[in-house]
Amino acid sequence: FRWRWCPASREKQGGAGAMADDEEEPMPRNPMFVLNAGAFVGSAISKAFYDVEADEGWEVTGTLSGDSTKPKWVKEVVEPTEEALTPVIARSRIIILDLVSDPRTSEKVLEILAANPPEDEKTLVAVSTIMTWSRTSPPEEEEEEEKALTEEEYKRRRPHVNFRDQLTLEKLVIRSKSENVVTRVVCAGLLYGGAEDLFHDLFKAAWHGKSLPLLSLADGSNHVPTLHIQDLCSVILRAAEGEGPPYMVAVDQAVKQTLKSITEAIAMALGNGVLEFPSKEDVAVHKDCDFFQIDLHVEPLSVAEMGIEWVAQSGLVRNIHKVVAEYRKARGIEPLKLLVVGPLAGVAGVLEHGVAEQLATEYKVPHITAQSLVAEAMTVESELSDKVRAAQTKADKDKKTGDGSLPDDIMAALLTNKLNSTECRNQGWVLDGYPQTLPQLKLMAPEKEDDEEEEAEEEDEGEEGAMPPKPAADLTPEHILVMRAPDATLKARVQAMSQPQVEASGMTQDQLQKRTQAFVQANAPEGPNNVLSHKALKELETLDLDVEGDPPMEPLL
Repeated sequence: FRWRWCPASREKQGGAGAMADDEEEPMPRNPMFVLNAGAFVGSAISKAFYDVEADEGWEVTGTLSGDSTKPKWVKEVVEPTEEALTPVIARSRIIILDLVSDPRTSEKVLEILAANPPEDEKTLVAVSTIMTWSRTSPPEEEEEEEKALTEEEYKRRRPHVNFRDQLTLEKLVIRSKSENVVTRVVCAGLLYGGAEDLFHDLFKAAWHGKSLPLLSLADGSNHVPTLHIQDLCSVILRAAEGEGPPYMVAVDQAVKQTLKSITEAIAMALGNGVLEFPSKEDVAVHKDCDFFQIDLHVEPLSVAEMGIEWVAQSGLVRNIHKVVAEYRKARGIEPLKLLVVGPLAGVAGVLEHGVAEQLATEYKVPHITAQSLVAEAMTVESELSDKVRAAQTKADKDKKTGDGSLPDDIMAALLTNKLNSTECRNQGWVLDGYPQTLPQLKLMAPEKEDDEEEEAEEEDEGEEGAMPPKPAADLTPEHILVMRAPDATLKARVQAMSQPQVEASGMTQDQLQKRTQAFVQANAPEGPNNVLSHKALKELETLDLDVEGDPPMEPLL
């Protein structure tokens, strides 16, 4: 049989059971079994088979372990007992075992197969770990450069002491081959991608802006073989079709990828770029210490010949920005990007400011106003800060004739600098009152043409094996809150401001009139200066909030 994996196909069709009234009843789906179907590996493989475009498709029955939950693409869950597993194994055309997360049940499934020789053809695919090669010595070569291992040498592989069970199970799987059972062992590199598993602690710490520990008992120069979880799924699909030898090593083709380069890449792409160096004693007690000490150079001969459509063929470091984007999406931690606009937005002491401030507090993101940006710039020494001081001095002198605001190009530079900070890139931001117009927005988030967007997606090759340059953050707001109020309400708010607030903001009745007129002009529905005229925001629906008087904050929020 031959399949084509199309991850979005069933979602587009409305799910596994969706069909039009005039369509014929779908054919029964082929039964298969996935061990530990709620775990990182099992869930991804189950979904890959669920998404396969075939005449009949696949219906997944699986087991769960620990606190994992049943994925929606798994049809049925059974207990990992002999009584429950025996009929499932008997009817399944494909059996997927995860030798790492559940070695005990893997052995039980092999015993069931041995005790009940199947009459129908079955394919047994076992997912193992490169840790069963951890202590394998490289081939002897006269050249100084170390030669890579290949899967052809699998009979002399030596495991890490804590992965001897997996080595034993690999051998049992190969011996399970019979007239009606085709077996494949896929020995995978350290897995990454999606919501992350092994590397999750590092990604999480980086997202929170913490320095990352180099979890090495040496200097971190050990070569780490890795594989993206979706690339593993592609290999499993091919192995289930009978492709490849009975034993194959599945790793990407990363060059010069060390533990230190991986940790640095995560820190730079997602965090503050800072590493810390814990003691050997602290590293030794880390739950995943064994994995991070592997030092192995192995070439994936069979996988390279399969012709799969790679997600990250060049490794974790080279694809770090793509992997970070996957992590944010899978974990539901994409940054909140909210712009609050209104005649008095950004003015401390009024309702709009209070709403923006409390929204920022609720979502634990920075609350940013024009005043806060200028104040922050005044406390540091930089070329931009010098420009801000000079512009502020000029603006103070021009207050009698102007509104005392800084030039838009200066404000755009301040905003761009702030919004590219680690905190804003990861958690997001609430912009309070600025930008108010399309020209101001374009300075911080220029409109892109279609060809420019395609060029931005192309990966910069750079130095072999090195992390590609960090792309600039997308500073286009994804949510816009428009606050409107009658003139009488606006005047009442200005009159209610304290003297320090008036002095800090320069908000007088004259200034209020100017701001109101400017806001109305800038936000005319078809006006050329409306921020919603930005190419990236044309399909965006704003949240309009009409308020009168001084309503309680809680109902507004």
